[in-house]
Amino acid sequence: MTNAKQSMSGYIWKGYLTKGALTKGSYPAGLIDSKLNQSLINLFPGTIPDKQLQQVAEYYIHAVNTYEPGDTYYEYEGKILGAEKQKKASGFSTYSAVPGAYNQLRQNKVSFLQFEKNWLQKYLKTDHKTFFDFSGWSIGAYAFPKNSIFYGIIMIALLPPTVK
Repeated sequence: MTNAKQSMSGYIWKGYLTKGALTKGSYPAGLIDSKLNQSLINLFPGTIPDKQLQQVAEYYIHAVNTYEPGDTYYEYEGKILGAEKQKKASGFSTYSAVPGAYNQLRQNKVSFLQFEKNWLQKYLKTDHKTFFDFSGWSIGAYAFPKNSIFYGIIMIALLPPTVK
């Protein structure tokens, strides 16, 4: 198998393949683990799960699997949320290109939740925030499942409460 740009080639175990193109919002079975996603949401007490933000978070599957440019992710976010909500939305991912960044997790030396909690706490601390600072915010969360080569990478999408 060779990619469209002819820059990569290799073998794919056909058990992971599904017929048809990977379309926006349509993902192969097994790439959504609702329990992992919910465990991430639970780290942020008082947040409100939001279907639109969940769609945006889950679109990260497509962005990472296709190495799509960030502009396309931003366009999709705008399409789902609308311009006004998009301006207020924020989010973060645990994507890291540092070699070995996910070794502890992938070698089962630390649990998924502890790994992500540690990473998120470090990230939030640099912004002088804690998990509790998002109470009342809307949230969507996506975690690549254990059967994915991207296991350990997550996306959190947040939207502050609407001021009336």
